[in-house]
Amino acid sequence: MATRQEYTSCVGQGMKGKKLSREERQLEFCVVSKLCSQKTSNREEAIRLCNLPKEPKLEKTRVTRKKAGFNEKDTLKLARCMVNKMDMERIPDEVSLANALLECRD
Repeated sequence: MATRQEYTSCVGQGMKGKKLSREERQLEFCVVSKLCSQKTSNREEAIRLCNLPKEPKLEKTRVTRKKAGFNEKDTLKLARCMVNKMDMERIPDEVSLANALLECRD
């Protein structure tokens, strides 16, 4: 196929009106897409390629990002405000901690 639009149309026509299970649908989509993209010239070759075992995906590593604008100065400012808003005589519960955070966030 020459364009993405033609490919999409070809795959749509190839999949239209078929009542298949999930696994059958996945295989049929693979076969039709191989034929529409002209990676194979016949259905048997497409089926053979689609039935080949797939390589396991590599595990992605997560990248942690620093939040923009949150630095040591902001942390100290927040800590001072929290100390002033909370009663340090008793161990704060989640509600008082949340309330203090809400008051100090600006």
